[in-house]
Amino acid sequence: MPWSSSQSPSSLELPAIPDTVKNDPWWTDPKDPHRLAYVQQGVLGETVPYHYAFNPGWSEANAAQVWGSAHASVIRDNVSPEAAADAALKRIGDILAKYPIAQS
Repeated sequence: MPWSSSQSPSSLELPAIPDTVKNDPWWTDPKDPHRLAYVQQGVLGETVPYHYAFNPGWSEANAAQVWGSAHASVIRDNVSPEAAADAALKRIGDILAKYPIAQS
């Protein structure tokens, strides 16, 4: 859905293109310090990639929904939370082991 300044703040998403923010004074209006901080942090300031950009294993573990499966095993199968967490951590470890990180 395209952005419009009439959107409620709870549905406000940042534009993907920095020029949109730079060329529309609504985004940087100092009368709303929250919006100004939001665009400074998310668009205009220095950004850092999410951790999964550095290791494909993290993306695979996330896609496998390991923690959701652990929750489901507690609820459906009466597995103890500790056992479910241990199994989830083992599964994540197995996935991450397929993607070794070279030490420099």
